[in-house]
Amino acid sequence: MGLSRRSLRGRDILSINDLSREEIYTILEVAKEFKLEGKVGRRERLLEGKNLALIFAYESTRTRIGFEAAMHQLGGDCIYLPIKTMMAARGEPWKDTARVLDRIVDGVAARLLEEKAIYELAEYAEIPVINASTPTDHPVQTLGELLTILEKKGRLEGLKITYNGMTRALCHSLLLVCPKLGMDIAVSYPEVYSIDERVLEEARRNAEETGAEIILTHDLKEAVKDSDVVYDCILMRSYLAGEKVTDEDKILIEKYQITEDVMKLAKEDAIFMHPGPAFRGYEVTDDVIEGPQSVVWDEVENAFYAKKAVLALILG
Repeated sequence: MGLSRRSLRGRDILSINDLSREEIYTILEVAKEFKLEGKVGRRERLLEGKNLALIFAYESTRTRIGFEAAMHQLGGDCIYLPIKTMMAARGEPWKDTARVLDRIVDGVAARLLEEKAIYELAEYAEIPVINASTPTDHPVQTLGELLTILEKKGRLEGLKITYNGMTRALCHSLLLVCPKLGMDIAVSYPEVYSIDERVLEEARRNAEETGAEIILTHDLKEAVKDSDVVYDCILMRSYLAGEKVTDEDKILIEKYQITEDVMKLAKEDAIFMHPGPAFRGYEVTDDVIEGPQSVVWDEVENAFYAKKAVLALILG
């Protein structure tokens, strides 16, 4: 096992920016290996007897199923813990919850609505803690997105990606990781949303090191021009986790909707991505998500293998 593989053992992954370029590429390489093994029906039970706690503040399809299936294929088990079923819902501090979990399970993946909660869990738990989505980061999903881009384009460095949608977890993660890997990124978002200033500061530092360009705009068509990847996300933030944003009802849907005409502004061989759930008729039209440039179902598969790689490297 190489140095970067060993460096991940026992680690927390709270932000995509916690990972070095080498560590990101290591995870992607392991994910590719697992994907190849999966195609021939080979499964190594690297986590036999280990348990992962899944703490979720709101509903999930892809993230929950991905972690559970990955853990089971690796020989381990998952314990699904909706917060409403935990004493945290009655006010037990996260630092106490962390120490309870520490004595029972081998790792935690948590999808929380407060950033400080994931960091409190990690501070007081000695077992690895994985961010399974918070408002400012979604690191493991982002690794899966990078795997899809690498698979479809053969490289990451030198590409241009356009992000369109709400300024939440994946927007922030992509802002952090794309410049780190030498990718230009344009972010198109409605005026009612804002980008986390701390994330933006870190993203700009990453861009300074690689020479990557960061563009922030409210003009989708301008952002998409000459893009290699058009990455769409949920437009109406309240549709994901019920987080109502002031003036969300004033968003002009047609201004931020990916249509066939918008896709024509990107490069001819551009791919369309969406992490799901996709609200058709809002951020994207049916003909785009079902069209030949769409790779959304490959994203689902690759996000699963990214989770499998992260779990094997951290808990193995």
